[in-house]
Amino acid sequence: MAPSFKVLIAGAGIGGATLAVLLERANVDYMLFESSPTIPQQGSAIILSPNIMPLMGQLGLIRKLEAISKRIRAMNLSEDSMKRIGEIDLSDHLERTGYHSLVMARSDLLEVLLSQVPKERIHFNKRITSFQQNKDEVTIRCEDDTQFQGQILVGADGADSGVRINLYRLLTKKGILNRVDAEELVRDHVSFVGVTKPLSEDKYSILGEENSHCHTIVSDQTPPFSWSYYTIPGNRICWSLDTQLDDISIREQQLLNEKQQDDQQQGHLWESESLKENPILEKARDFALPIGGTLGDLIKVSENISKAESDERLFETWNHGRTVLMGDACHMMLPNAGQGAVVAMQDAVTLANLIHELPSATSENLVEMFKDYQAERYPSVKAQMSLNQKVGKIMTGQTWTEALIRKVMVRCMSKVFHHFNDSRILSDQPQASFLPLVGSKGKIAALPQRRHRRKSSSSSGEKSPKH
Repeated sequence: MAPSFKVLIAGAGIGGATLAVLLERANVDYMLFESSPTIPQQGSAIILSPNIMPLMGQLGLIRKLEAISKRIRAMNLSEDSMKRIGEIDLSDHLERTGYHSLVMARSDLLEVLLSQVPKERIHFNKRITSFQQNKDEVTIRCEDDTQFQGQILVGADGADSGVRINLYRLLTKKGILNRVDAEELVRDHVSFVGVTKPLSEDKYSILGEENSHCHTIVSDQTPPFSWSYYTIPGNRICWSLDTQLDDISIREQQLLNEKQQDDQQQGHLWESESLKENPILEKARDFALPIGGTLGDLIKVSENISKAESDERLFETWNHGRTVLMGDACHMMLPNAGQGAVVAMQDAVTLANLIHELPSATSENLVEMFKDYQAERYPSVKAQMSLNQKVGKIMTGQTWTEALIRKVMVRCMSKVFHHFNDSRILSDQPQASFLPLVGSKGKIAALPQRRHRRKSSSSSGEKSPKH
């Protein structure tokens, strides 16, 4: 018997889309709201590491993912002089876990996930501006003045989560918001990302290789820059540019953002062409690439370019009342380690399991469910963020000590990377409790799945094919 409550999901990004797919398989009523008019095209490369692949196997999506991705066997690192520093060897992932790490375009992954969600469940062009909740339900209001009611609201709407902003505003008025969560975000890390149009193998011979060619280049100039690229199917290249801003640069970007927001209000959308004129991107056009040419060559042939101003923050407040946060809305990660999407997907499966076993959406039940959700996910997220910080310092750190560590350690990274990408991270493979479980396939055994109180034979899950 299907639960008699409805879940409202704010945000059709990777985490929100994954939750929608899982609730569809669990026969739970839900609606998915996305502020964009169509499937979001922003973003660049997404890396799916082995610890999310058992879930994809449960959903029968591995073959679809293999069709839109390339395997990663190594991640190369160079100085901006093109002097090679070394590589991170990932070639043993198959032996250790039974799966390869895969890289793909974010928009391609979203296409696969949302193809599993009935069209009538997805509401595009619905920017949530506010919500109200009481002991029985939560009501969201969208920018076009439409309203929707449900019993649970999930804020999966990213680092700039409107749900989190409204929730924290409410908690501030009540005087109960955690002091750390009330601190202003710094936003001193800026990333530009894009995906090129199909390119010629005559110019870039690496496009024809079966595995992805992944490379990060680190510059010691001021301000510090790093840039990366990944080859993906369709003769395309995903690229990114990252930099750390000082106080003056932060203010300059704020002024530029305010101007662009004014332009939007006048009907001029902030899209790829205006971003190509950003002064940071202009400065990066001449940055050299190991495959020949410059970063500007890739920027010139990219259809969708996005900018993100990031802070790294693990929030303490994940829920209140009938509202709960997931993904970047409650734990913001810098993009240079590429694991934010996987962590959001792990949030989604944990939350879906708890929602599936929820007998009714009373206020008391939700308090316990949200407590279980944060207790289960918080330690794993904290460990992953710690790993990201270590990898980030090795890959793009700019202090002399970080540069020394990079030059010494990356040369023997194939031996020491397991210390960072340890078994605790790779063994954290949460699966859907209401679908047939996928057994461990590699040397690293998956952590035991959480024991569940509520069993149901009404699951609509499909048995995953053998791979």
